[in-house]
Amino acid sequence: MAKRRKNGDGNWGVRKINGIEYKYFRISYPWKKSPKIFYGKTEREIKEKRRLYEIKNKDNVVVEPSNLTKETLYDGIIYWLDNIKPMDGSKSGTVSIESYKDLANYAIKDTFLGNTIISQIKKENLDNFILYMVKEKRYSRSTIKRIMVVINLFYKYLSESKQISYNIIQSCVIPSENNVITKKKEIKFLDKDDIDKLYIEFRNSVEQEKYGINMYVIMLVMYTGMRISECLALQWKDINTAQNIINVTHSIIKVRDNDNNTKKIIDSNTTKSQSSNRSIPIAPRALEILQLLKERNERTSESDYLFLTKNDNFIDRRGVSRTLERMLKNAGCKVQHCGIHALRHSFGSYLISEGINIKIVSEILGHADISTTLNIYVHILNQQKMAAVSIFRDDKKEMAKTIIETSAQEITQILKENDINIIEIEEGMLGYINGNNIKKLPINNHIIVNNNKIENRLIYKEFYDI
Repeated sequence: MAKRRKNGDGNWGVRKINGIEYKYFRISYPWKKSPKIFYGKTEREIKEKRRLYEIKNKDNVVVEPSNLTKETLYDGIIYWLDNIKPMDGSKSGTVSIESYKDLANYAIKDTFLGNTIISQIKKENLDNFILYMVKEKRYSRSTIKRIMVVINLFYKYLSESKQISYNIIQSCVIPSENNVITKKKEIKFLDKDDIDKLYIEFRNSVEQEKYGINMYVIMLVMYTGMRISECLALQWKDINTAQNIINVTHSIIKVRDNDNNTKKIIDSNTTKSQSSNRSIPIAPRALEILQLLKERNERTSESDYLFLTKNDNFIDRRGVSRTLERMLKNAGCKVQHCGIHALRHSFGSYLISEGINIKIVSEILGHADISTTLNIYVHILNQQKMAAVSIFRDDKKEMAKTIIETSAQEITQILKENDINIIEIEEGMLGYINGNNIKKLPINNHIIVNNNKIENRLIYKEFYDI
C-alpha cells in the first residue's frame, strides 16, 4: 500500500512481515541519524509506542526558547487558536476553531490551570484539573474529553515546534463513564409515527403562521439531517432544485468573546470539518417545505438567507428549541421533550431502519468518520442484526468443527447464508455488531460462524479484494 501523510506528521503505510500485514509509521527525530519506524496491528498501538518512545527520549529534545511558554495556559491557547491553528493545514475549519475558543472561555479561563504559566505546568496540575472538572464542575465525560482535546492539540503544537520537551497531556487519563457524576444523556429519536405527527402539525399550521419561521427550520432539519448551524446558514443559491440537492458549505456559530458576552457570527467558507461540506439529496417533503418557505419569503435572491427574523437577524436557536417543544406537545408525539439535534438523529435513524447503507448515511450526515455514525446508531444496527449476533460465540472453550481455509468465495457464501455483514470500522480495520457494541476483527484472529472457524485474514482478503 502506498505511504500516506497525516497533517504533515510522518509517513504511514502497510508492510507484510512473514505473510502478515502490519501498519507502520515512519518519522525523523533530531537525535537519530535515520528515521524511526514504529510497527503495529492498529494505529492506536503505533501511537502508544510512539508516545512511550518520545517520553523515554524527552531529554534528547532541544527545547527552543519561546515567549509562548511564558504565557498562562489560557492566553497561550487563545493565541494559538487565533494565529497558528488556522494556518497549520489541518482539517479543522473555522467552526471547529471557534468552538475550541468557546470551550477555552467556558472551561479554562479563570481556572487555576488556565492561570498557570505553561512552563510551570506539571502532570499533577493536569490530573487535579481533571478531578476539578469531575467533582466540582460536574462535567460529563464527553465535555471533559472535548476540553482535554483542546489542551492536547495545543500541547502537541508546542511539542512538535520544540517549545516543550514532550506532550505531557498524553499520559493523562480521561475518567470512564462510571467515574463521572453527570452521566451521558440518552440520545433521543423520533420514530416514524412521531415524525409523521410533527409533519401534520406543521401542515396544519402553515396558513395560520402558528409557529412562525421557526417551524420551517425544524422541519428542514428533520427531513435533511443537517445540523441547525448549517440549516440557519443556508442561502437560496445553496438550493439546487435542478439536481435536487442542497449544497452544505457554510455554517453559523455562536461563541463567547473575551468578556464572556455572546455573539453570533457567520462563517461563509467552512462548516464543522471538511467532511461536513457535502451535497444532500432533497426528499419530497423537504422540497415541499422549501417551496412553502419560498412562497412565504419576500426576499429570495440567490444571496438571501432562507431563515432570518423580521429585523434581518439570524434566528436564535433557543427560540427554535422552544418552538419544537410546543410542536411536539401539540402534535401528541410520544417524545415530548428533545433538542433540535434529536431531529438530525431521527433522520439518520430512519434512513438506517429503511436499509440505507451506513456509509451513505454517514456521508449525508457529514460525519468525519464512519465510526461516529456506527456509535450513534448501533442500537438500530443491533436490531437489524440480532439473528447474526446470535451466531457469534466468544467462548474460547468451544472448538470449531471445520476450519475454512479453501477460498474467499466459500467464506463469502457462509457469511451471506448467515446474514452477516462485515463492516469497515475505521481505515484498515473490519468489525461487526455484537450486542450494544461494535466489535473489531483483528487481522491475526478468527471468528466462529455456525461451528465454522474463519480466519480474519481471509475476510480481509475478500473485503479489500487483495
